Amino acid sequence: MTTQKSTFTMDFKIFKSSLIRWANDNQEEAKDGLADAFWMMIDDAKWKPPQAPFLLGDLHASAEIDEIKITTKFIQVSGGFNIIYAAKQHEQEKSYAKPTTSVVRNPGPKFLETKMMEYGETYMEEVVKKMRRLYD
Repeated sequence: MTTQKSTFTMDFKIFKSSLIRWANDNQEEAKDGLADAFWMMIDDAKWKPPQAPFLLGDLHASAEIDEIKITTKFIQVSGGFNIIYAAKQHEQEKSYAKPTTSVVRNPGPKFLETKMMEYGETYMEEVVKKMRRLYD
């Protein structure tokens, strides 16, 4: 299996500075929330078009978190799929020739970016939900 480190970053700079400070003070809960949001995005990339390419199942199992970073200025999680054809597919134009196999399901370019644009608010809510558990 050929691998290539390809990282996508979910950057939550739009959180209010008070929430970012809170995350910095409560890193364990914030990191749990960021990880949950990342895995939600990966799941969406697998099953909602445009989807991550799926050839014999190796790509879908290759998702990983590279880093969760929390500072006084931002919170973010970085990761993605580590199979070489995932990065190539993600960066291609829509005219990219799709792999020919019966198990490919609606693959398309920018399958991670489109999820962040479309469902980013849901992912942010997941981070906040995890943080609120401290007060429940």
